[in-house]
Order: sequence, then C-alpha cells, then structure tokens
Amino acid sequence: VQTGAQLVMWLGMFVFGVVSVDFGDTEGSDISALTQLFGRSQLTLDASWTAMMVSAAVVVVAWITLLVALIAGRQRKVAST
Repeated sequence: VQTGAQLVMWLGMFVFGVVSVDFGDTEGSDISALTQLFGRSQLTLDASWTAMMVSAAVVVVAWITLLVALIAGRQRKVAST
C-alpha cells in the first residue's frame, strides 16, 4: 500500500508538471507542455486546467493514503514489540 501510494503520488506530480499552465501574466505564458504538443486553443487550455485539478486531487488523496498507511504500519510494529 505504501509503495503504491508513493508511486501514484509521484505520477500525479509528474502529470501536474506536464500539464501545468502558467497564469498568463504575460503574452504567450499561458501554455503548457500539453498545449505545445497539441496546439494552443481554448480546448487544450481547458483540458490542461482540468488535468491540473484532477492530478492535484490525486496527489492529495495519495499523500493522505500514504500517511495513513505509514502511521498504521508504525502502530502495528510498536504493538507487536
């Protein structure tokens, strides 16, 4: 469980980085690797934002799962001693 949660967290962080869009404070800064790959359009920008939010949620859930698994594993080890 711990390994799986860690891998999912890393994958979510990687996806977030790939699809992450800058905030558009200067011209041309609202692109991501995804929009560069498929071309800049409103559809790809919306897809990037959606993928950012989904991957951020996945990272948070995986982190909480990892934290709970680590605490539970520690408590089992202490209880068996």
